[in-house]
Amino acid sequence: MASIKENITKVEKAMKDPTKKAGLGLLLKNSAVEAIMKGVGSKEWITYMAMFADNQEQLDRLTVPAAADGKQWLKQARAYIVSNSVCAPSTNTATGNGIFNDPLIDSEIDKSVATKVEDPIKNLRPKDFKNFV
Repeated sequence: MASIKENITKVEKAMKDPTKKAGLGLLLKNSAVEAIMKGVGSKEWITYMAMFADNQEQLDRLTVPAAADGKQWLKQARAYIVSNSVCAPSTNTATGNGIFNDPLIDSEIDKSVATKVEDPIKNLRPKDFKNFV
């Protein structure tokens, strides 16, 4: 059971492992590029964001366009989560950059969201993701 921020931290930690960095970085980069190109609400966006969500409530926070209405912090958080991975293979993949160092996003991203794990959400992740995180 983890929060969105804890899932981001798990990815960042895995990127510091030299045996995982290249493969995970490439997976994140390719998934992020596809998510950006297809846009919020697309299958590719959902697949990408599922790497940081453990349940439907978390995934909705990261994927449902209406959930961001009037919430600039959520729009910004989503943008950081997806854009930080584009340069992943050659960096330390600070996926949480802009999340953890923004007091509003840091306090709101997991507010009132369950941390239970739901297998259907885990199954949305790219198949190779489980080999890294």
